[in-house]
Amino acid sequence: MRRTTQSFIIAGTLVALGTASFPPTAVAQLAQPAVSRTATRPAEEVLAQLGKNAGVVVLADATIFARLPMVKGAATPEGVEQQLAEMVQTLPPGTTWIKVYAPVPANDRWSADAVADYARAQARLLGKSSRPAPPGMVEIFGHTVPADQAQVHLDALNLKLVYLVTNPRPAAAAAAGSPLMPAAEWQRLGPEMQDRYVQQQAQQLMRLDPSTRAQVVRQMMRREPTPQDMIMKTMLSGMTDDERIQFRQSLSQAEQKEKFAADAVKR
Repeated sequence: MRRTTQSFIIAGTLVALGTASFPPTAVAQLAQPAVSRTATRPAEEVLAQLGKNAGVVVLADATIFARLPMVKGAATPEGVEQQLAEMVQTLPPGTTWIKVYAPVPANDRWSADAVADYARAQARLLGKSSRPAPPGMVEIFGHTVPADQAQVHLDALNLKLVYLVTNPRPAAAAAAGSPLMPAAEWQRLGPEMQDRYVQQQAQQLMRLDPSTRAQVVRQMMRREPTPQDMIMKTMLSGMTDDERIQFRQSLSQAEQKEKFAADAVKR
């Protein structure tokens, strides 16, 4: 019940008040007809499957919120970069992919967001360029070494090649305050995508420094009241204290019934 209430509050904040980091192109991709959505899967799943097929690690961090057709056919380590480049072309503007040699997690469970944080920290510390290493060379901690000698160093440092798909624009948009997401677009997402959207956008906000985060939230809260707001305010103001308590209880009961029904469908 507590988690459901928290999700409801976050969803209400991001939709009713708007979002600070949702590119219009991404909204258009998400607002596809139902037939198109059923033929696709979340981008992070498709990219992970591409990596699995090629025998490499491919991750998409929380800045990637779109859908892609499932990967068909074989993939190889040699061809995965070309396939990534083609997929990125279909994702929202600003999307790119990078190669990073990251420490292998102790539990062997890769976190895209952890790898993204690692890559950003390494870039700040080493002043790493976004340009790829020269042909026949591998970049390790800001130093290039011949490819035929790199594996020895990688094994000694327990590093593994990871392809990370990310979009730097949403973070910049969050800091600047981007246009609100229309409620009509939210309604078209469906429950699964709504939940994913809420979780990812909340993570985006949490990554901002405290001062910027507070500024973005204030911008999100500055909005004109909607007709729904005015109707609800007028209705509540006309209720007695007992009627308000009963009304809130009925809302809570209805929410629980919807949750149980959704869980039953999943089972």
